[in-house]
Amino acid sequence: MSRPFFLCAVLALALAVSGCSGGNKPAPTPRLTINAEAQYAVKALVSSYEHALRAGDAEAACSDMTPTLQGQIVFETQRSAPSVASCAQAMTLAMRARHGALAAAFGRTVVKSILVSGDRATIVSTRDGKTLATRALREASGWKLDESP
Repeated sequence: MSRPFFLCAVLALALAVSGCSGGNKPAPTPRLTINAEAQYAVKALVSSYEHALRAGDAEAACSDMTPTLQGQIVFETQRSAPSVASCAQAMTLAMRARHGALAAAFGRTVVKSILVSGDRATIVSTRDGKTLATRALREASGWKLDESP
């Protein structure tokens, strides 16, 4: 997967989920099942990630990722920018370089569902007629994005 597409996909996921929420305030849920709580937490994760991207806060965006995904982003970015040493540096470069392409990708991505099984979640979305799946993992610090579509 090419580096620009990889970052576009990660960033598009965030806007797609938050765009489906109907606003910034989640609907109150009086009693949640364990699975519903996890789905709510994953949705909050993606909203947090999207907010960080819109604010241009690369560090906050990276804090919503697993260390594995952060490492992948740094590795891919180092191919074209060898001096990049952190996820935040890589995301800053991506935000600057791909702003127009990212906006176009955001508009074409729609989240269809969030499926939770134990400590793993799959965020299912569509873009340009293709179904995409993005993984999130529950870590000690909470849910983190672990893969881009």
